[in-house]
Amino acid sequence: MLFRDIKYFGQLTTRSLIRENVMAHLAQALINAGGYYNMSTGTYGYYGNDFSQLRPAYDPQYSNFRFWAGNSADWVWESQTPTYDNGTPPITPTGILVSGVFYPEKNGGIYDHYIDYARGGVVFTNPQPSGLNVFCPHSERAGFIYPSTSSEYRRLFNAHLKNWQNSPPGSGYDEMPNEIKAFLPAIFIDVKRAYGIPYELGAPTRMDTYTVSFDIVTEDTPHYEFLMDCCVSLQTSSVKAYDANKISASGFYGLNLDGSLNPNRLSVDQRCEQYFWKNLRFTDNSSEVDTFIALPLIRGGVTVDLEVFT
Repeated sequence: MLFRDIKYFGQLTTRSLIRENVMAHLAQALINAGGYYNMSTGTYGYYGNDFSQLRPAYDPQYSNFRFWAGNSADWVWESQTPTYDNGTPPITPTGILVSGVFYPEKNGGIYDHYIDYARGGVVFTNPQPSGLNVFCPHSERAGFIYPSTSSEYRRLFNAHLKNWQNSPPGSGYDEMPNEIKAFLPAIFIDVKRAYGIPYELGAPTRMDTYTVSFDIVTEDTPHYEFLMDCCVSLQTSSVKAYDANKISASGFYGLNLDGSLNPNRLSVDQRCEQYFWKNLRFTDNSSEVDTFIALPLIRGGVTVDLEVFT
């Protein structure tokens, strides 16, 4: 076939596989480091709000008040225990509390629902009154990871920047809106081909090198410096990579298409063992840069070269 390593239209190609594996391993590493907040019932914020309380939210997929959201999307579904001493595991939600009464997930009845980890909330089978007090203990991520082509990236740097630049000071755009804060701090990942060399002269097999860019955006200095150093520390580290095409075909991802937890899910390590693709090795060739941004945010970038080999 004319295209090397491409068998069918729409498959995840090398750069896509690299990006997905880097994102998955990085997300797992942040969980292991305790990068999440446990939103248990009775945990209150500065203004006295219970962090586990959900609110009715508009979602075009669901009519009336069927979708109730937490503070952020992409709830923690991974169940591993953090690797640091005395770390508390993330909370895996099993249902909701309505007026102090617990209702298990997918248990029928007037409050029948399922947990939507992807959108960060619960979806009721039937519409509920907007004044209903709904609580769901869960865990939210302390750092988010997205592709640089994601809708979150476009919303951050296109839609809101347009409002910011076109509005005079004091117009109300001098703070980031909550819908933007909901996915910060964040690391946006991009993969570019650098070069490829054969293992030996005349050999058909190659060791390809790619440049992985980490675009880091936060609201405060501690998170910014922490995430920058996390990305810099990837130098000289190696990980196994899984074949995401086979994982997708087999249905072993963490979440189903509706955002619910997949009972047949595999962890990142299990995917790499059962559906091994290639080895990834970060080199010691890295650079970092602070980037000015015309928003009340801190932004910087780290680039690291990555070798791909069998």
